[in-house]
Amino acid sequence: TRHWDNVATHHELHTKARDLAHAVNEANNASQIKTEFLANITHEIRTPMNNVLGMLALLDDTELSPQQRELQKVAVHSGEGLMSLIEDILDFSRISSGQVQLEESIFNLKRCIDQALELLGPRAHEKGLELSCVYDDNLPVRVKGDQERIAQLISNLVSNAIKYSAGTDILLTVHMQRLSEMEGELKVVVSDNGKGIDPELQDRLFDAFSKNSARNDYTEAGTGLGLAISKGLAECMHGEIGFSSAPEQGASFWFTARLNLSTQQTQK
Repeated sequence: TRHWDNVATHHELHTKARDLAHAVNEANNASQIKTEFLANITHEIRTPMNNVLGMLALLDDTELSPQQRELQKVAVHSGEGLMSLIEDILDFSRISSGQVQLEESIFNLKRCIDQALELLGPRAHEKGLELSCVYDDNLPVRVKGDQERIAQLISNLVSNAIKYSAGTDILLTVHMQRLSEMEGELKVVVSDNGKGIDPELQDRLFDAFSKNSARNDYTEAGTGLGLAISKGLAECMHGEIGFSSAPEQGASFWFTARLNLSTQQTQK
């Protein structure tokens, strides 16, 4: 009797395991289909949105009354906001489906970071924030990797600091740890001296679509995709992302990325 009870139990467990595996496979397939649909439909929306922005730019070159000019500016501002949202959703869908393709090229690392900060400087100054950057002395001049993704990561973290920091300074520090003669790990730290992050929000800070009404919440505006996309991009470049925060002492966000070191280094 005990033998046949064991046989029945084993058969029941095997059936449940098979059913669970089938359910997991179906759920994964459904998730993959939804992700691919999201990526495709977002890509299709982006094309007519570019046409709308193009027509608005042409409209700006015509003779308009002051009221028409004001309406045109509102339309452009709304269109650019929608385009930014579409780009975020497209990036997130690519990361979720594992379809991110990194473009490797040799580029000047310091110039790449300087150009990203140059675009963000006016926004920081509008809010009375001083934006500064400190580079390691041993930072290589040229590296091999995805220049646009590195700039996107920096832009995301610095933009968050500009939006939500109630402090006076934002400091970017750039380090490079050599892992071998031809490979290094880039580490970028973005620090501010604001109020810090609410402890209740810290566990879900990198979750997609995480939003909260708290004033010092780093995900309160937009879709809440910026940090989720940053996490995905850092992991695609074999790195990590994280943060540290203390009440009334600000927050520091950091990310790492593996880069190949170019042999074309200038002696300085």
